[in-house]
Amino acid sequence: MQNAMAEDGIGKWFEYLCGEEEALIADLFEDGFVYHTSEGDLDLAGVKARIGEYRAAFPELLFHIDFVVSQGDRVGVAWTAVTKTQISKGVGVGTYINGKFTEFSGIMPNL
Repeated sequence: MQNAMAEDGIGKWFEYLCGEEEALIADLFEDGFVYHTSEGDLDLAGVKARIGEYRAAFPELLFHIDFVVSQGDRVGVAWTAVTKTQISKGVGVGTYINGKFTEFSGIMPNL
C-alpha cells in the first residue's frame, strides 16, 4: 500500500536540501536516524554537516525529485542534483515509521 505521509516527508526533506529552513526537517527524523552512504554511515548531525559542505562548494545547488514510490514503511526516491557546472543523478530508499525517517540509504555518485 502506498504511504502518502512518507512521500510527503521526502518532499519536505528535499525542500530542506534546496536551502529551505532547517525547521522543515526538525520533525522528520527519529532519534538514532542513520544515513547509509557509500563512504559510511552518518547520523543526523553528520547529514547536516555534509549538506553544509555541499552548500559551501555549490551555493547554487538545487535538487529535483524525479519520482517517489512507497509501499508500507519504505519509500524510494530518484533525484537530480544541479549546480552551475554539474548535473548528478541520485537514488535512495528510506524507512519511514510513525511519521519519521529511521534510516535512509542514498547514492549520488558524481557530485
